[in-house]
Amino acid sequence: MLEVIAILTMIIDHVGIIFYPHDLIFRIIGRISFVIYAYLLAVGTKRTCNKKKYLLRILISAMMSQWVYYSLISHKLNVCFTLSAGLLVIIIYESNILRTKKYFLIMNVFMITMIIGFDYGVYGICVIFAFYYFINRPIKDIVVSQIIILSISCYIFGIPIVQYVSLIALMFIAFAKNKSPKYTKINWRIRYANYLIYPIHLIIILLLKEVILS
Repeated sequence: MLEVIAILTMIIDHVGIIFYPHDLIFRIIGRISFVIYAYLLAVGTKRTCNKKKYLLRILISAMMSQWVYYSLISHKLNVCFTLSAGLLVIIIYESNILRTKKYFLIMNVFMITMIIGFDYGVYGICVIFAFYYFINRPIKDIVVSQIIILSISCYIFGIPIVQYVSLIALMFIAFAKNKSPKYTKINWRIRYANYLIYPIHLIIILLLKEVILS
């Protein structure tokens, strides 16, 4: 269910950006998508037996999507790069290296994110890590952590106030978490289809743009 909601709200968001840029309802609905994807990534880190391969798959999706994302939406790196950065932070955090070196590497990831320009930026990485850190805690801990991160990010990084709508995603996450608290294995066909949905839907929107707006 969460995957479907994330995909639909993402598509609605991107359709709004291209075809209805002055209609805010599309962007408002689209705020839900990233938070769900961030949660699914955190769940994925618990399911996977090889986080580095998991990271590689997301990076491949990111690179496949960037050219069309650049043409359609923004000159920033697309959200798959942000998901990759969040997963990289988790991998570093779980590593056995010295704590000082660990924090140094994590700060470097944050700095690169800010310098290069990732979609959702540092805020996005913090959302991902908070889901990972609190994933086995009560839902109230998850909700409080996400509210704090969003509030601080709006104040420090200038995240638009409309992003508060993304907190609606926590209701869907709470429902899914209560319904299926244990991690279940995803069919490999569905898993790889999820990696292809992002670039494919952007390509379709680009083709529609060329046909409709040309």
